[in-house]
Amino acid sequence: MARQSKYKTIEEKKKANNESAKRWYYNHKNDESFKQKRNEYHRKYYNNLKTTKREYLKSYNTDYAFYVKNVRTGKFEKRIVKTKEELKALELKVFNMEQKLIYIKNKFGHLDNKVNKEGDN
Repeated sequence: MARQSKYKTIEEKKKANNESAKRWYYNHKNDESFKQKRNEYHRKYYNNLKTTKREYLKSYNTDYAFYVKNVRTGKFEKRIVKTKEELKALELKVFNMEQKLIYIKNKFGHLDNKVNKEGDN
């Protein structure tokens, strides 16, 4: 006769295994032997990757870090809004400068015409 299972469902067993693995990791993560083994694993793993896959992983990790630091926190959206506001202010400044140029040309443009006419005589 088979032994009674400790867990009633597969999900319970998976959850218990995950919790056990996490517990083991947190208990051993500061051990020097664990760190050495982990570093050696990473070295072997990255040395055996092909260059294209390595480049892909670098860009993926960079994008993921950007996502976590900027997108999740909302910093990137704030930066977009700020840049749009700066763009609107700059467009307004350029518009005002163009209006002033037109105003000044209309106001003092006749002076240039007289100088040209007097210079011709």
